[in-house]
Order: sequence, then structure tokens, then C-alpha cells
Amino acid sequence: MPNCPRCKTRLVDQAPQLGGVERLLGLLTLYPFRCQLCAHRFLAFLWRYSSGPRREYERVPAQYKAILYPAGARTAEAGTEGTVLNLSISGCLVEAPTRLPQGATLHLTIYVSDLFPPVEVEGAVVKSVLDKRLGLEFPKRDAEEENRLRILMEAHLLTRPR
Repeated sequence: MPNCPRCKTRLVDQAPQLGGVERLLGLLTLYPFRCQLCAHRFLAFLWRYSSGPRREYERVPAQYKAILYPAGARTAEAGTEGTVLNLSISGCLVEAPTRLPQGATLHLTIYVSDLFPPVEVEGAVVKSVLDKRLGLEFPKRDAEEENRLRILMEAHLLTRPR
């Protein structure tokens, strides 16, 4: 796998091909890749044929306590406790007892450990709902929180089996 040209990490995965130009370049084994830490998308030679993946970002299994708050309401009574089941730099899957509507905007607090400050995501959007599981997307993140999320993702991605 190539290194990310922006952050120089090797934590990159092949990304789905977008449009006809990228499909044509794929015939020359030039494929899109996505850095799993800084989210940079770039083209690189793979030197062999490869079918494209479905996701831009790899999701890693997780088991973290989370609190979901409706946008603008961060009181203890308004929060719903849940569990983060998987995580990526751009979203996560949360299991929560409360069913929320697709498209709802939330504030998400992820409690990793006593040694790691909680990750706060303002403006998480509910993209999918299946029973008690919510697929959340992080369309924008505060720079400090994004850095904390990158550190967490790097720890997961470096310790994953390949």
C-alpha cells in the first residue's frame, strides 16, 4: 500500500472509484486511496487489478460508552446513554435504547477511558436507523476533537490484524 502524501502514514485503504475517469485509470492499475487518519484522497499505482471497496473509511470494532444529546440540549436529563460498536474517522455505529429519526443532528460524547479525554462530536447526523442501532456521520469536527479522534483511530488501526 502507498503512503499518504499529506501525513506520510501507511494507514491508507483503497477507496471506491468515483466517475468514469477513475474507472478508466483503474484499467491502468491507478486507483483512488483514502488516508484513514487525515482523510486525504489521492491516486496511486497498485500494480495489480483490484475491485473497489464499498466504504471510503475503514470501520474498526469498538466498545465505548457514549452519551447522545439532541442538538442544543446538553443537560443530564436530555442525554441518552449508548455504546459505540464501531468507529471511523467520519462516523460510527451506536447502539442506544432510544430510537432517533434519520436526519437528526446530535452532540455525541465518546468515553474512551479514564486516561483519555472524551471525544466530543458536535453536529453528528443520524444517517441510518436499524432497530436500536444508529449509523452516525461526523460531517464536521472541531480541530482539537478531530485530532483526538485521529489518535484513537491510529491506535485501533495499528493494532488491527492484517
